[in-house]
Amino acid sequence: MLCLQSIYYSICSFTIFLIFTIYGFPRNIKYLFNTTSYFEGEAVLLYLFFIHIINSIIMSYFIKVIVKRTKKCLDYVLSCYLIHFLLCSIISGLSKSCNWYACFFLFVFLTIILSEYICYKEDIKEIRISSLRNEQDE
Repeated sequence: MLCLQSIYYSICSFTIFLIFTIYGFPRNIKYLFNTTSYFEGEAVLLYLFFIHIINSIIMSYFIKVIVKRTKKCLDYVLSCYLIHFLLCSIISGLSKSCNWYACFFLFVFLTIILSEYICYKEDIKEIRISSLRNEQDE
């Protein structure tokens, strides 16, 4: 779980740094734990919304590598985002915007669906008979 949480914050931090550097926004760690609504008019927050979507997509592939089982994806994603929610609440306070909560659940849902889909595609891959014979011979 610690590995997944570290990857989550590494990807999110790198994406924030990259996008904010390109567009000239101030780079600050507070954006990682933001609880302000993403649609309050500031361009920074709108970019942050899309950064979290990108983060969800990239995280799905890392979940496949770390978790390797479709059945466990839900548990790992919910644990990762629960820790993130608690840290956001501690650092920035609870959000007063229902919009932020809706977006947060969208990110969680997107990560769960994508990671389960990717793991499922890996699970249903055909196992070759020749590879099984080689393993039995050894």
